[in-house]
Amino acid sequence: MSNDDNKYKNKLLSRIQFGGRVYKLQDADLDNIQSFDRDKDRDIDTDSLQVDEQTRERRANKFGAVEMDRDDTKTEQAGKLEHPEQLDDSHDTHDPDARPDATVRPYSLFLSGDIVGKLSTQQLLAYATEFCEPPPYGMEWIDDHRCVFLWHESHDFRQAWKGLLLDPPERGLPRHGQDDFFNLLPARNVPSTLSRIDPIDDAVQIRIRPATTGDVKKKTQYRNSRWYDNHGRRAGKIGESPPRVDSSRREMSPERWENDKADLDAELDGISTGRYRDYSPPRSKSSRSRGGARGRDRGRSGRDREARRPLANADDLDKELEDYVSNR
Repeated sequence: MSNDDNKYKNKLLSRIQFGGRVYKLQDADLDNIQSFDRDKDRDIDTDSLQVDEQTRERRANKFGAVEMDRDDTKTEQAGKLEHPEQLDDSHDTHDPDARPDATVRPYSLFLSGDIVGKLSTQQLLAYATEFCEPPPYGMEWIDDHRCVFLWHESHDFRQAWKGLLLDPPERGLPRHGQDDFFNLLPARNVPSTLSRIDPIDDAVQIRIRPATTGDVKKKTQYRNSRWYDNHGRRAGKIGESPPRVDSSRREMSPERWENDKADLDAELDGISTGRYRDYSPPRSKSSRSRGGARGRDRGRSGRDREARRPLANADDLDKELEDYVSNR
């Protein structure tokens, strides 16, 4: 290309018409234009498009900024609250207590979370009834933060599992033998009617998976439980239980009272009519217990033994009467 051609090209590039007006390009850089023409078909590095905060603010003041609609913002925030697992993608869904080759506990669902230890048995069953159809027929505690729901059939178990999941898999629930079968997945939040904790609090989050044969309570687990230490033995149970009756103060049944009363009446009638030899009821347990009581009183003083003379039974009365008749 000759020098005249370059001058003509530069003259054409020095002016540009746009919108009915002519703009002058005083410092047109032909080298950059040619470089852009060569690289326009290549992939653009996104890092080269990044600008600092000061440049972004200056452009926003000059050209204006695009603002998101408030309704869209609320919708996005509501979606994050509805799916709290999206807030923390770093949570590992793998449960070290459940190996992929673990033995499945039939029709059982494992629950884990801090909120589990703050709810009673009835509250957890009410939580399951809220989202499961059909609800579990029973529940077993493992410790203060883990429990197991139980169903009778496989179909009911899988329906309940899907109903409790916060975000069920689109491809369906996994089957036993798949790598993700025992993954701990987020469950639905506990309703505010059962817990006063903020629904978006991490402490409310429950995670579930199919239960294994190892998900059972240890024999000595009650020693480590804080539930009954904090709330008492009757905590979480419906109704008031009657106080435990001490065996030493147990009341006599009406039937036994009537039988003993009849025996005493017959004995007194026999003594008063002189037929005391014809009736001698067998010694009762109370008589033997009184005899044992005399043995325990041997260590007391003589005056105490005389003051606490044991009651005589029919045999003692017979012997006393025989001695009285023989001495006459």
